[in-house]
Amino acid sequence: MQKIALFGTSADPPTAGHKTILSWLSQHFDWVAVWASDNPFKSHSTSLEHRSAMLL
Repeated sequence: MQKIALFGTSADPPTAGHKTILSWLSQHFDWVAVWASDNPFKSHSTSLEHRSAMLL
């Protein structure tokens, strides 16, 4: 059975800490789904498109 991790964030911008988490997840799970989203309770200064690209 494959192990799948889900990692969503509204980080603006994603940080080295997010990269560390994603690195750990990729070493312990077969598949890691990653996405960025807008949080209605936050004021974002970076576009969703750019924040998503930073997570790759």
